[in-house]
Amino acid sequence: MGQGSYMVLPDHGRKFDRARMRDIGFTLYQDFTIEDDNQEMRWWFRNVNAWKARIERIEAMGYTASDKLQIT
Repeated sequence: MGQGSYMVLPDHGRKFDRARMRDIGFTLYQDFTIEDDNQEMRWWFRNVNAWKARIERIEAMGYTASDKLQIT
């Protein structure tokens, strides 16, 4: 999965600024954890269609949602 090519970006440690992400077009995000290292991860999405197209792949990589989909 190309991280930028599908309008999806990973944010290890949830460090990206929400206002900046909104300014560059990422209008949605969802927080996840991964069991192997208990690391917090945020995935950013440009729109609902990008989320719908990628959520199953993100979960298949071992990520579990720790919060619902949010609007920036």
